[in-house]
Amino acid sequence: MNNIITTEKIFSSEFESRRWIINKILPTGLSLLIGKEKIGKSIFALYLSVRKSVGFDFLELNTVYGEVLYVNFNDSIGLVQKRLKKMFDIKIGIIHFLTDSNLIYENFITTISKILLENRNINFIVIDSFDKVIKCNKSKYEILHNLKILSDVKNIGIFVISNDNSISCFMDTIFYLSKNTVDLYSLKVIGKDIQTTSINLKLDENLRFIKNENKSWKGTFTDLLNELLKINNNLKTKVNTLTRKLNSYKSIL
Repeated sequence: MNNIITTEKIFSSEFESRRWIINKILPTGLSLLIGKEKIGKSIFALYLSVRKSVGFDFLELNTVYGEVLYVNFNDSIGLVQKRLKKMFDIKIGIIHFLTDSNLIYENFITTISKILLENRNINFIVIDSFDKVIKCNKSKYEILHNLKILSDVKNIGIFVISNDNSISCFMDTIFYLSKNTVDLYSLKVIGKDIQTTSINLKLDENLRFIKNENKSWKGTFTDLLNELLKINNNLKTKVNTLTRKLNSYKSIL
């Protein structure tokens, strides 16, 4: 059997080291971004693609420069354009958007492989969303298996967006995105050979996910109100009102 390897072979062989797409949290291989519907997964993946396409930091972590293939089955190209224009605070590198819905039905892996051959600078693929693919195909597991092989052979990152947690068994890395309030999020990252990481995020008005630092406070509610008034002396609130509001959000704070 070809898939059996001895310790002698392991010690005598040289294996290509895994590369990072985002330092410390996203290596090459097959990865999953999962969360509730309409939570902002597509915005997260698009902004990641924008930052990575020029090699800029994402969530204060280094990214590896390279072109991106964004397989877009989820949103209209007009909505993608609108989002990109809002995010355009930086130079955007080369992102190839594949929007042919016929690809869902047949030749999925073949078409992606052909694009990689024609565009050798692509080292990261986003599939948004995989749910659209599996609704129109007999075997989601066969497709995932082939995507895993493709990511390993090419030593690239493939980022699958889905609401289906059952496919997590195929993944090298899993991103769990959850929403706490209107613009505050939590991201938990687990995977093979990486340290489990939790990051607090904020989605700003320009659809950019940024790291949201936790800040602590020690003192009475009156002390806190006095400090807040130094920042904004027009703040119209009383100690009792502030106390009630903080208690209502204590699970988040």
